[in-house]
This record gives sequence, structure tokens and C-alpha cells, in this order.
Amino acid sequence: SKYLNSNRKTDSDPQDNRHLVVYVNTRGTLTVNYPTWIGGTDTASNVWTLLRQGFNRSNCEAALATNNAVASKAGNTTGFIGTVRSSSATITIRSGGTLQDFAQNSGTPTSVDLYVMADNLSNTARFWNNGTISFYSIGESLDLTKLDGRVTALMTALGAAIP
Repeated sequence: SKYLNSNRKTDSDPQDNRHLVVYVNTRGTLTVNYPTWIGGTDTASNVWTLLRQGFNRSNCEAALATNNAVASKAGNTTGFIGTVRSSSATITIRSGGTLQDFAQNSGTPTSVDLYVMADNLSNTARFWNNGTISFYSIGESLDLTKLDGRVTALMTALGAAIP
């Protein structure tokens, strides 16, 4: 039931220019429906911004300023996982070293804090994740492939330096 308030709002970045990234060391095992790494949802507008493990724990799911819709990518739920929106019609998810695009129209987000290791449903934490992450990033869109290379190299170097 622990989470971190990132103190970054879901409307801090332009609607069609944003990303969420985590580096997952251990995936969550709680029996909640959707263990969330980063999330902020508003019930009034029903616009979602989140990055989470899927219901079956073997995929990752994302929504970036999206009206009641989540994209799901099969594959790794450890290592570098991220999503980016750089257009009004598409988001991209990266996990397991590969990118996948999803048709997902954007909606106008209201102002809700993004929580790390839980979803924030209108200022109420839910869907906690008891896994471990060693990195997260929230902001405007960027190149997920380049960031994956840099963050993965950093985590590898830290793992070698600090056994």
C-alpha cells in the first residue's frame, strides 16, 4: 500500500507530447487487478495516463491522455518499459527491446497527480505494485530506443559496481 506522489500533474505536458518510463527490477506479485508503475486517472473526464502490468502479469499496458482505453503489449514486464505519445492518434510502447505502435486517440487530461507504484484515481491510491523499480521518468515525448540503451547501460554498470 506504499506509493510515491511524483508531484507531476497529468496535464503538465502537452496532450500529444508525453512519455512514461520505468526500469523494473522485479515485477509485482500482488493480486490487485492491474499493478501500476505510474498512474493518474480522473473519474470526471475518464482520461487515463498510466503505465502498468497487465491483468495476467505477463504484459505491459499503457494509456497516455487517452479516453477510457488501454494499449497492451505482450512480453517482458522487467527491464526497460516505456510509452510515448508524439501524435494525437498513436502511442508507442517499448518493452523487451522492441517497439509497438497502437492506435489510441488522445483526450484532454485534467489535473491529477501521477503516482509511482500505484494509480491515482481522483486523489485516491489504488492498484499498488509491490515490485521494484530503479528508475522512472515522466515528461515530454522522447526517443524510447535511445533512452532504453542509456538506462539499461546505466543499470548494468551499477549492477557490476554494486553487487
